[in-house]
Amino acid sequence: MTINLHKLCHRITFKKKAKRAISEIKKFAGAMMDTSADVRVETKLNKFVWSKGIRNIPKRVRVRLSRKRNEDEEAEHPVSHPPVRRCPLARPPARLPASQPPRGGRSSVHAPGPHLRSTRALWCSGWC
Repeated sequence: MTINLHKLCHRITFKKKAKRAISEIKKFAGAMMDTSADVRVETKLNKFVWSKGIRNIPKRVRVRLSRKRNEDEEAEHPVSHPPVRRCPLARPPARLPASQPPRGGRSSVHAPGPHLRSTRALWCSGWC
């Protein structure tokens, strides 16, 4: 599933964006898995969200949710936390050849340069 962090963290103070993004991912996972008890985020996903710093979070993140059994015998919720982790099947968008004009009928004056067409940060950077 794709989570649009850009939309969820709009108008959030710069120094709170990455922390809020993690809490929004947890809230999203809890809503999708129908639980609010114990949602955990895998360290790879956490590092990806924080990879560009506290201010510049990724626009979108693709996540794969799974439910795990709580092995503690005295646990309040035996099946509780869906860990959120990176999806290995995500791919960045296909790169446009340098000779091909951009779509949308814009002139080449306003078209992004080849360095912007090949960046993976415009999508979800292959993380889910």
